[in-house]
Amino acid sequence: MRDSKAIGNTRYGAAYPLVTLNESRMRPDTEIRWADLADMSDIVRLCEEHAAYEKADYVPTCERDLQNLLFGANPPLNCLVAHASGG
Repeated sequence: MRDSKAIGNTRYGAAYPLVTLNESRMRPDTEIRWADLADMSDIVRLCEEHAAYEKADYVPTCERDLQNLLFGANPPLNCLVAHASGG
């Protein structure tokens, strides 16, 4: 793809592409980065909103499990955060 950038999974030791972004379709003020613990409240809020959209129950005790899955010793899940600074 032209104007694309791969974000690899190198932070966990593996060097394979995790996702490819088509930068020509992104806003120029968009920052994409790995999630960190400071993002947990936003990640949980998105999970709650998604559960409501799907008309599913959201179990608040999942927050601790989600934090361990994303940020534990050998996390099996990855999470990227996209933020547009221009509003």
